Amino acid sequence: MDVNSPQLQSQNFEISGSKKRTIKSFLIVLVVFIAIFFLGINFYLTKNKGVPKSEVAIKSTPKQDIPKATLDWLNTQKDERGFYNHAVNCDTKSCQNIEKAGGSGHDGIAVIWARYKYYQKYHDANDLKIVNSDIDNYEKQLNKMEIQNDFWNCSLMYELWKSSDFNEEQKKKIERICWTGTYLTIPEIESFTLRRSDDNFLFRSETNLLKDVKKTDLLNPDTKGKITDSKIVGRVREISSYPSDFVSRYYWKNNKKDLDIAEAYFNKITDVYFKKPTVFTSENVCILGISSFDLYKATSGQDYLNFSKFVFENKINNNSPLCGILADKLFNETNDNKYKTSRNETTDFILKNFYDNKGIENKLVGAGGFFKINSENKFIFRKEIRENALIIGLLLSE
Repeated sequence: MDVNSPQLQSQNFEISGSKKRTIKSFLIVLVVFIAIFFLGINFYLTKNKGVPKSEVAIKSTPKQDIPKATLDWLNTQKDERGFYNHAVNCDTKSCQNIEKAGGSGHDGIAVIWARYKYYQKYHDANDLKIVNSDIDNYEKQLNKMEIQNDFWNCSLMYELWKSSDFNEEQKKKIERICWTGTYLTIPEIESFTLRRSDDNFLFRSETNLLKDVKKTDLLNPDTKGKITDSKIVGRVREISSYPSDFVSRYYWKNNKKDLDIAEAYFNKITDVYFKKPTVFTSENVCILGISSFDLYKATSGQDYLNFSKFVFENKINNNSPLCGILADKLFNETNDNKYKTSRNETTDFILKNFYDNKGIENKLVGAGGFFKINSENKFIFRKEIRENALIIGLLLSE
C-alpha cells in the first residue's frame, strides 16, 4: 500500500487525535482530584482551627469507649500473684517502670469495683467473670495476710456485696475483703509523732468544728503554704477515708458502734482540716467531703451535708477525680445543676489532658490509661492504678 495515499494519512490523523483526547481527559481528571484533595484539607483545618491538639486527637477514641479501653489496660497491670500493681512510671516512648503492689495488693480493690460498675452499665458477661476471678484471688490471699485498709476497701466492696449479681459464696468472700483489715485506732492517731514543726503535732484534740463554719477558717493566710511532708499527707488521706469505710461497716452489720467510730474519726480529721489545711491536697479535702456526705446519708444530720457542700465550694482543685465524685454525690442528692456541671467539667478536663491516647500532642506513649494529675493540674508521666479505677467510676456516672 502507498504510504502517501489519502486513506492511510486519514487513519494516522485519527489515531493521533485519539491520543490527544485521552491525555487531555486524564489531565482534567487529575486537576479535579487535586482540587478536591486540597479543599478537603482546607475544610479539616478550618473546622479544627483553635481546637487543642488533645481535643482533636481524642476523637480517635470515642468518649464512651474509654472506660472499656482503660479496663483492658488495667487488666495488663497485674503481678505474678494476680494482684494489680500500684503504679507504672513512663517516659515519652513506653511505660515499663512498674511499682508493684504492697503485700496486700489493696490498690486493686478499686479496680474490682470499677469493673463491676462497668458491668452494671453494659452487662458484658466477661466483665463479671473477671470480677469474680479477682474476688477469688484476693480472698485467697487473706489466708496469708490482711488487706491494708488505707482507702475505701469496705465502701467499694459494700456496693458489690449488696448486689444480687453475686451468690452467697461470693458475698462471703467480698465480706472478708472488707472485714479482714486493720485501721489505726484513735489512741494510735493521737500518739503520732508526725509533725510539721517541733511543737506542732498533727493531732492535738478532738473538736467538732462542724457548726459556724467560716470561709476564713480555711483560707487564713497564716496557715497557707506548700505541703512539705508527704508522709503526713499520706496519713491524712488514709484517715480522711476512714469515716466512709465505717459507715459502710455500719450498713453491713447494723452495729451502732461502727457509726460512732465513723463520727469519731471524722471529728478528729476535721479538726486537722481547720487547724492545718496545708496538709490537705485536693484529693484529701474531697475525700473528707465525701466522708461527710456519707455520714449525712447514714445519720440524716444536716450539718454533715452542709460541710460537704462547704468542702465543694472551697476545694483546692476542680479537676481531681475524687472532687468529681464528690460533685456527683451532691448532684444526685440535691439535683442542683451546678454540681452536675462541675462533675462534667472535671471529666472533660481529665479526658482532654490526661488520657494516654496515641498521638495526643505527640508526647504520649499511646499505651492506654490515664496519667497522674497532680495538685496543680499538671501532667506527670506516671499512671496510678487506683486513680485510673476511680476515673472509670466517674466517667460511668455521667
